[in-house]
Amino acid sequence: MKNKCSVLLLFISFLFGSFPTITAQDKTMYFMEIHPQNNYLNPAVQYNYSTLIFSPSGNAFFENSSLRLNDLVRTEKVNGVSEMYWDFETIDKKLRNSNFFNVGYSVNPVFLGIKLNRNWYGSFSVATRNNTFFQFPGTITDLRYGNADLENNRARKIDLNNYAYNQTTYAEFSFGISKKLNEKFTAGIHLKLITGLSAIRTNHFIAEIDTEDDFSSSLLKTDIHMDNSGELFTTNKLKGIFETDKNLLGFFLGAEPVSFRNSGFGADFGFIYQANNKLQFFGSFNDLGFIHWALNPQQLVSKGEYKFDGLYFSTQNLDEDFKIDDFLEQYIDTINSTFFPETESNVFNTTLNSKTYLGVKYMLNKEFTLNGLVKTTSFPNFFVVESTAGLTWSPRREFGFTGTWSYNNFSLYNLGFGAFLNLKWIQLFFVTDNINIVDISHSKAINISLGSNFRIIKYQKRETDYGKNKKSNTYSD
Repeated sequence: MKNKCSVLLLFISFLFGSFPTITAQDKTMYFMEIHPQNNYLNPAVQYNYSTLIFSPSGNAFFENSSLRLNDLVRTEKVNGVSEMYWDFETIDKKLRNSNFFNVGYSVNPVFLGIKLNRNWYGSFSVATRNNTFFQFPGTITDLRYGNADLENNRARKIDLNNYAYNQTTYAEFSFGISKKLNEKFTAGIHLKLITGLSAIRTNHFIAEIDTEDDFSSSLLKTDIHMDNSGELFTTNKLKGIFETDKNLLGFFLGAEPVSFRNSGFGADFGFIYQANNKLQFFGSFNDLGFIHWALNPQQLVSKGEYKFDGLYFSTQNLDEDFKIDDFLEQYIDTINSTFFPETESNVFNTTLNSKTYLGVKYMLNKEFTLNGLVKTTSFPNFFVVESTAGLTWSPRREFGFTGTWSYNNFSLYNLGFGAFLNLKWIQLFFVTDNINIVDISHSKAINISLGSNFRIIKYQKRETDYGKNKKSNTYSD
């Protein structure tokens, strides 16, 4: 079926009014000897220099579980003019029972690493991190039908169940220590103090709209509970006001003042096992922790039924005068005039999106290394498993390249690339798990990490202490 109108009806637009919203390349980076980014991913990683690094680096990503750009729209010529339309038939086929969009970024400005002695290594780092996760059911495309089947003159039920919006932005202060337990095994840990900047959490979201057969009235049924920090919404039943009370872009970017009342704790655990001169196993368990939100917390709670009269919403009988803006405005104004969630002010906790990495490296020769990795991520109500195979070419210690092929976002079409350049006082790098973004219409993800690591203070290593083995679990700069 082809519709010439743009109908994207996101759940918050219906129930909470207008709600505009504004690390995924880690699989390729995990294979590369980038200082200090590899220590971020695996706290067991050590370096052969004591270095103070100003590290203006960061990453950003967008990924979704089901849809590519070319799944969303089609183009056809009408009277010699190209027109775009939403391809709902293809969207219906591609969507799963449960789907997600995942957007985020991190900024890592400072890292301090200290080689304490032959076996011990300490580190300290500062970072700001954001993750925004929107989960939605495959029935989202049914929203385009509205609540009126005009062809058969009957009402439809609008299903708004099982949506979830979860967003967290926080500052992180990490203290790390690792020890070479013997010639083959190294273990490490990061302990993290966390300050929450902004958060939205969906505890549950059940809602539907039932319309009488004669369209005389509709009944909105809800059972919704959402937490947020910073009193994001303003509700006034007498004045008919339900709206956002913040600069949303600043809210999502963590522009709120730092407060230690939003405090949390996290930890990373990692290991490296050098089986022999060629084979190495490694793994880490990252972001195990929580944040306690106590500064201006707010809950939106709605549990009940709300009746409104004499209105149907349908895009079936489209004509040249149909305007999607008018359609959405009518829909949203009606819901807003009827539905007012209660607000509460109770502290709440959120957990970090924990990750596991388990991998292997096999050195083919002095220049080439084969790599394999399995990664899992635990999102609220969603568990993701990804796998990666790669080849690293490092002809000299001054530069290296890595190519990867990954299964993620339920797709094998994920080609990654990474490169680093080591100069005397600076390291430059670029990494992505989706170099195929050059063909954006066939990609489900966009991610990139790049930066420069400045070695401001550098102490020359002592060969008697640290050895010369470049491929050991102690990296050389």
